[in-house]
Amino acid sequence: MANSSTSYRKKWQAGDTTVIRVPREFAPRLVKLARLWDRSFPLHITGESQALIEAEHKVALLRHQLAVSAPGEILFFEEIGVTADRAVRVVANGLGGATLVDSEGPYGVDHLTHEEIEYPSELAACRAAEKYLRKKMIPS
Repeated sequence: MANSSTSYRKKWQAGDTTVIRVPREFAPRLVKLARLWDRSFPLHITGESQALIEAEHKVALLRHQLAVSAPGEILFFEEIGVTADRAVRVVANGLGGATLVDSEGPYGVDHLTHEEIEYPSELAACRAAEKYLRKKMIPS
């Protein structure tokens, strides 16, 4: 017998959920925005903290409208080489641009950067990463 929806732990703080139909391309960003709103629900915060939450909501909405990823968001990731230690990734800068990073080791912790190239747009960085991989791919 299948579990009823009431047997699962509630995933949303804001209450009951519903299903909406949106273009598939919009779905991931809309879910991110909804999760951001849900994390700040209920708003029992006053003063400057409330202003910060409202500003975050406005920024999230603006990012969605402009199709700009959040700072640090990984837009592209591909492991290269025989071991999974080396990878090419594209990291959003939060302003519409992005950085292509070819690095070895755990990124952001203790890694060796082979190359780092900044691009004015996220799309340009992702396209460059694909070309970069074709040139640098280490045979397995």
